[in-house]
Amino acid sequence: MATLSALSRTAALLLTGALLVVLPSSTGAVAAPTTCEMEYSAPGLKTLHPRVLPNPGFSVGVIDIQVADTRTVVDVDWGFDATYASDSADLSFLLVNPQSDDKNVPKSIVNGMTGPLSGSYVLDDSASAPFATSSPAPGRYRPDELAAALTGHPAAGRWRFMVTNVSDNTGDWGNVTLTLTVDCDSDKDGIADAADNCPAEPNVEQVDIDTDGVGDTCDGNRDGDALDNASDGCQRVAAATMSGCPGADRDVRLRHQKKKRKLRVTVASYFTECQSRADVVVWRARKGPDKMVARKATDARGRLVLKAPRRPGRHYATVEELYAIGVAECGAARSRSVRIRRSER
Repeated sequence: MATLSALSRTAALLLTGALLVVLPSSTGAVAAPTTCEMEYSAPGLKTLHPRVLPNPGFSVGVIDIQVADTRTVVDVDWGFDATYASDSADLSFLLVNPQSDDKNVPKSIVNGMTGPLSGSYVLDDSASAPFATSSPAPGRYRPDELAAALTGHPAAGRWRFMVTNVSDNTGDWGNVTLTLTVDCDSDKDGIADAADNCPAEPNVEQVDIDTDGVGDTCDGNRDGDALDNASDGCQRVAAATMSGCPGADRDVRLRHQKKKRKLRVTVASYFTECQSRADVVVWRARKGPDKMVARKATDARGRLVLKAPRRPGRHYATVEELYAIGVAECGAARSRSVRIRRSER
């Protein structure tokens, strides 16, 4: 009987038919924290032809399943239905993966059994019993060459089921099944892709500020406002402002300390950046444009002390709009007026 590698090469030369493309029979369920099980099938039986003469004196049957999933395979189970009334010692069943070629043929094989076959058989590396038994009953068996040789590569491509027959007898085979366990944690953050809101980049915390289903790590607009991250001054706070930062009210208070002949100004805001180093202008109200009498910045706590103006009258303090970079758009504000009398100068 020809060697198995020779059989594989011969089988490849005999193929002239169209490729059978089969979609997954299920969307896959998470079997472990970082793996997913995907099931594929090609239904229908085919004739298990007797051997072809002259040499090499065997027939080859082929069924293909096309897989689109590009994730890495970590485990393979495969199966088929077979009805063969003669001695199955003349049969060999093989599975090869998309990486197989004439020089490098990773494969899983079952042969060496005896007696007839009838039913559904599944090949699983972790099964307790080998397939090479007498008249094996339908069930789960361990292949002679483990399917582990087919793992460690992307799942995408053609998976080929093959059967060779060196006898003169005919049977049926088909209804092949392929179960691939794939690494579905592409970014290796411990969260399966199906549940990962950013499957291409590690993000264990799964933070999603705008709750749009896309994790902040890979979201081009983290806070979900009108600005993308590149233009947004505050990427983690949604705001309808030019800078993308929230608007912040400010309160300005002006108090006249008569005895000390001082003006005390206080700027308050929810954001300390809107009160610290705020540019304060003190004005004297008058007919026509008001007169600016002082201009100075507050300290880190939003406080400022000035000499009381020499001229009496009503005075007030203002702060103009200010963008505290990356924090807030600080609003303009005006204090109530205080009256400085001539005797209080």
